[in-house]
Amino acid sequence: METNEVKGHYLNVTAGTFEEMLKRAEFTKEIGTPIIMHDFITGISTANTTLVRYCRGNGLLL
Repeated sequence: METNEVKGHYLNVTAGTFEEMLKRAEFTKEIGTPIIMHDFITGISTANTTLVRYCRGNGLLL
């Protein structure tokens, strides 16, 4: 049955290292995913701030 409902896929970019997190964020941009997720509780403040800036500069919603 067709519902005409738009579905979304939101990829989680939380990773063990800052570099891996940014690599995952870049991948989401490459495949056209406009929204990404990140666990701010387990992330460190520097990584959180950098990811926010990266998303703003690359048109991603975090």
